Amino acid sequence: MVQLERAELQPDEHRRSITTTGVPVGHLVGSYFSVGSCVLYGGRLNVPCAYLDGLLEKQVFRPLVHRSELNARIVGGGFVSPGDVITGVDRSDIDPEIVARNEETPIEPAPEVI
Repeated sequence: MVQLERAELQPDEHRRSITTTGVPVGHLVGSYFSVGSCVLYGGRLNVPCAYLDGLLEKQVFRPLVHRSELNARIVGGGFVSPGDVITGVDRSDIDPEIVARNEETPIEPAPEVI
């Protein structure tokens, strides 16, 4: 068994828009999903910023590699509240014009971890 490093962060320390638990965000890449009344499109996984280690004076960069940060596009605005559930949205349930506009812009590859 492989022991993974853990990063202990408070919600106000990580500088992210939304914090989740128990959600395999890698499964959302290339998918539409909702949080509250917002509809999003999972763009790509991102690499955490090493700058965060110095800012927080904690070693969080390495433990968060491949375990954090999904860049997502907002394709339908709305409200997000604490406790909202992330739910998959079927592509066919979204206005085809919105889908076409969203998908005409390719997803950038994630930056490499140095």
